Amino acid sequence: MIVTLITDFGYTDPYVGSMKGVMLGINPDVQIVDITHDVTPQNIDEAAFILKRSYSFFPEGTMHVIVVDPGVGSTRSIIGVKTDSALFLAPDNGVLKYIFYHHSVKVYQITNQDYFRDHVSHTFHGRDIFAPIAAHMSRGITLDILGQPSENYIKGELSNPVVEAEHISGEITYIDRFGNGITNIGGNLVTGLKKMQIHIKTTTVKKLSNRYIDVPLGEPLALIGSGNTLEISVHQGNAAQQIGFRVGDPITVSFE
Repeated sequence: MIVTLITDFGYTDPYVGSMKGVMLGINPDVQIVDITHDVTPQNIDEAAFILKRSYSFFPEGTMHVIVVDPGVGSTRSIIGVKTDSALFLAPDNGVLKYIFYHHSVKVYQITNQDYFRDHVSHTFHGRDIFAPIAAHMSRGITLDILGQPSENYIKGELSNPVVEAEHISGEITYIDRFGNGITNIGGNLVTGLKKMQIHIKTTTVKKLSNRYIDVPLGEPLALIGSGNTLEISVHQGNAAQQIGFRVGDPITVSFE
């Protein structure tokens, strides 16, 4: 089985390596794939977005483990989720919101301590609960053995664009390492519009581009990115820094 990891642990400390060591000790044949360990610390929404943009590219039956867990050591639950094509293991804090809204799911609260490590730290459930549970599941242990079905879980909330007669109101949902602002406005809402103005902060872009090189060096542009949503970029520049936007900032597309 392939097991992917998304965490906010970074690469400097021993945390990621410890998780992998536990997993390999239980199942030396498990295939571990790092999606990222550079989630901004405790940023649940960022982790949820990264999962949304990555999980569907993996083979059927892949397990995705997300450990962005501000409530570690509290009474928050750990949940296992099964869809028609994948498995997910995460804290019950809304980090799986895109999965819940876009798939039919079976949710289990993980409670069977027989599959935890013998000594569970209050501050490192990634190593002591998530890692061994994932490894045991990669060997065939099923969610009904690990816990009980649950309908009481945090579904989370999605931010959707508002479409009106003369404009679409959305927001910046993610900023990648290049400074591109990824919005919640789907490409289907703006593709084909003959006249539009895209407003973000004090910047206005008057058309969609197909490529970064469609505008002069250092100029802002709007395009439909690889995730089929509207993005704000700067040709060979950092749009977030140059324009001054942050996650959650509003963006408006006005049209005729």
